[in-house]
Amino acid sequence: MAAGLFGIALGFLWLPLLAVGVPVFGYGVYRWTREYAVDEFERGVIPAQKRQLLGLPSGTLTMWLVILSEIFVFGALFASLLYLEAVNGPWPPDGLALDLPYAIGLTVLLVSSGILLHWGKDSLENGDRRRFGYGVAGAFVLGSAFLVGQLYEYSQFMAKGLTPTEGPYGSTFYALTGMHGAHVAAGLVLIGVIGLRAWRRGHFSENRHLMVRATTLYWHFVDAVWLVILVVVYFRFSG
Repeated sequence: MAAGLFGIALGFLWLPLLAVGVPVFGYGVYRWTREYAVDEFERGVIPAQKRQLLGLPSGTLTMWLVILSEIFVFGALFASLLYLEAVNGPWPPDGLALDLPYAIGLTVLLVSSGILLHWGKDSLENGDRRRFGYGVAGAFVLGSAFLVGQLYEYSQFMAKGLTPTEGPYGSTFYALTGMHGAHVAAGLVLIGVIGLRAWRRGHFSENRHLMVRATTLYWHFVDAVWLVILVVVYFRFSG
C-alpha cells in the first residue's frame, strides 16, 4: 500500500506513476482487507483477539486516522475556495449560479443513505440480519443515486459553460465536489463489500461486525462533508 500511495503522490507530477500507483494501492488495500477482515472472520477470531492499538481494534483506529487525514484535505480545499473567492469574487459569475433545490434533493438522498446504513448496523447489533441486509442495500442504492445525480449535475453545468477550466470558480467547485464524489465512490465500494460478504459468505453477527462499524463511521463522515459543501458552496453560490 505504501508503494502505491507513493506512486499516487508522485503521479500528480508524472502521470505514468499515477497509472501504476492506483492499481498497486488498490491491490494493497485488497490484500490487507482480505487478511485482516475476511480471513480472520472465517478463522473465528473474536473482537477481543483483534490487534489492539490505543485500546481500539486497529481497524477502528485506522478508520479514525483516515477520517482525520481527510478532514485536513477537505479543510485545505474549503480554505482555497474561500481565498480564491475573496481574491477573484464576487461569486457566482453571471450565468453560472448553482442549482440549490437540486443540491437539496441530492442531500436528501445521501443523508437518507446514511440513516439506512446506521439503522442496518444497529439492527445487526440487535441480532436482526434481515433488517441489516435491507439497510445495507438501501444505503447502496441511495448512495449510487446520489453519485449518478452528481454526474448529471456536472453535465448540466458544463452545458452552461461551468467547466473545470472556467477560471478559479470552476476549478475550485469541481475540485471540492469531485473530491467528495470520489469519497462517495470509495464508500460505495465498502458498502458493496459488506453486502457481498453478508450475502455470499454469511459474515457478520451482533458480536463480530468491525467492518460494518468502520464503514458506517466513514459514511457519516461523507454525509457531514456534503452538508458543509451544501452550506458553504450551494447556499452561497446559488444566485
